[in-house]
Amino acid sequence: MNTDNIGQLPNNAVYHAETTCLLRAARANGGTLAGKTIEVTVDREMCPSCEKILPLIGLELGNPVITFIDPEGRVRKMHNGEWID
Repeated sequence: MNTDNIGQLPNNAVYHAETTCLLRAARANGGTLAGKTIEVTVDREMCPSCEKILPLIGLELGNPVITFIDPEGRVRKMHNGEWID
């Protein structure tokens, strides 16, 4: 991630709801999501920034298996730092 301006694309994803949800879940579980399988239902289609950054955030939070489901029923699953769908 470029640290010159954290709010620029794709780093802006750290401020999006998907990241906030994962960070709050980790905080509630002692700071990690290791060994967890998580399903997150979101209210809109995932943006390109989240598509790039979320797998990296997942790694930092303990590498859980995370499934995102959008309002259209599209499913995106991530693990091991990459999308697996």
